[in-house]
Amino acid sequence: MLIKSDANPSLINLLIFTLFLLVGLLLLRKGLVIEKNEQIRTAYFLFGMLLKTNIIETKKMNIVSVLTFRKRSNYKYPKRWNSFNRWEPNLEYSATSYQLYLLNENHSVKRKLISFMKEENSIKALNFLLQNTGMKVAVYNPNNSKKTSY
Repeated sequence: MLIKSDANPSLINLLIFTLFLLVGLLLLRKGLVIEKNEQIRTAYFLFGMLLKTNIIETKKMNIVSVLTFRKRSNYKYPKRWNSFNRWEPNLEYSATSYQLYLLNENHSVKRKLISFMKEENSIKALNFLLQNTGMKVAVYNPNNSKKTSY
């Protein structure tokens, strides 16, 4: 028994293309590339192949720091819905992200390089930057002692 399809071939091709595009986006990875002149680029990789790079401006920024952020959200029901308060589930979600930043000498200017969800990956990226560039590691501590007058 053969099944005859009345679907348009261009529609089937569009669906297959969309499927491959979505799978490709799921497998896309973000990373760092350092060129011979110590120029840092953020890059997108698919199966180890370099797809796209963006230049990071590192002029007068020779310090790297890892900043930790805790991202949280809480989806609570409003208090006016008393009937929901008895069985309200805990919908709180929190995640920690580790972000690499480039800093200038007095830490007044910072530029985000890349963000990670695991601390081990941020340490690997930090060691990669330190081995392949002449940058230093420092704890982020901006000098706010100088007050500006308006």
